[in-house]
Amino acid sequence: MLSRKEKEFFQPDPEKIDILEKERQGLDDPDKIMQDYNNDLRMASELKEKLKTILSEDRGAAFYPKEAEKLFMQRQKVMCRIAGRFHPLSAKGSAVLSAVRSDRKEYEKRTGKLIAAINKADSACFSTVLDEDVREAVDAGKYRAIGILQLHGIRKAGVGALAYYYDKGAEDESILRIVWLYIHPDHRRRGCADVLLSEIINVAIDKKVSAITLDFHPGDQFESIGMMLDNWRFTFTPAIETDFVCRIGDIDTHGIADRFSDKVVFLSELEEEKAQSLIKRFLAVTEYSGYIASDTLPKSYIDLKLSCFTGDELNPAGLLLAHKRRSGDISTEFLYCMPEAEDDAELLLYSFVLKASRTSPQDDLLCISVESDEDAYVLDEYFPVQQGNYILGAILQEPEVRADV
Repeated sequence: MLSRKEKEFFQPDPEKIDILEKERQGLDDPDKIMQDYNNDLRMASELKEKLKTILSEDRGAAFYPKEAEKLFMQRQKVMCRIAGRFHPLSAKGSAVLSAVRSDRKEYEKRTGKLIAAINKADSACFSTVLDEDVREAVDAGKYRAIGILQLHGIRKAGVGALAYYYDKGAEDESILRIVWLYIHPDHRRRGCADVLLSEIINVAIDKKVSAITLDFHPGDQFESIGMMLDNWRFTFTPAIETDFVCRIGDIDTHGIADRFSDKVVFLSELEEEKAQSLIKRFLAVTEYSGYIASDTLPKSYIDLKLSCFTGDELNPAGLLLAHKRRSGDISTEFLYCMPEAEDDAELLLYSFVLKASRTSPQDDLLCISVESDEDAYVLDEYFPVQQGNYILGAILQEPEVRADV
């Protein structure tokens, strides 16, 4: 395991990154572009006619033949490829994506929902394709999610899911961040991921989002995920996970015990009503006022025993909010100090880590979102054994001005 400082000198194998570029060779050949484009148009038209013939018979959703579904997914995949040939966020690419959505909705009129929003009421049927921590965040309203339902017969089980949230960029631009994309192994290579991505890009277009991001670990799924995102015109940047991740048993509590300060107060020391009031009052004077105020985020999501603040109860100077995930791992959900109390961030971190290490199993993970270089240096100094991973950051942005195909 490497510390964050050591990772700064880590350089990924450039050949892995070059794989994506090699797959794009010949893309700028106008003749080949037009030939492939016309072939896709012809294939999409042929699939539509075949599908129309099969669906002409009036049958219930439970009795539609697998052939119809196979043809429909093939057509969706081809239309998604056409959108990618332009650029999904270009004018023509967006028009094709709109047609993909309309095509799906027409199909759903005959067969029932294929793509559905995932909420707390029905997240259980997506349990096989949602990580338990992601599912908890969806149930709490922290993340939004869409899923693809069972592909044949009576659709009751989810076979794929995509979770995301909206964020603000450095210039206050709106960003849609995908945090989870997973297809059940029994339903892969059928176009399910493309269908989910096409819908989420449509959502981004509707919301006038500037960019879509997705970070993933290059490994066994590098080829499938990387190539698929490349087809959608995502670009890639090698990076290191920004979150500090450490096994609680690896924390040297003796090194941080001396840094503990009486200035730090844990929210569990207050009455619950006063603790919740302090949280809302503090967030109201920052840009994060909607975080806890949201009606969808239950109060129980924040662990008051691990959350702490500095300053006066009526006038807090700094606040750290923590959450104990369903998996048992602990994460920071919020850390902010007023400008006049920036040094309190260290005190909050030390106190939080010390409390977590004394009250949690040794094999649980501690996950701290690192928002600044100062936080990273503090964590590196006292917690050198980390589990951060090398990742590829994928981003889809509006295309440069150019002629469409």
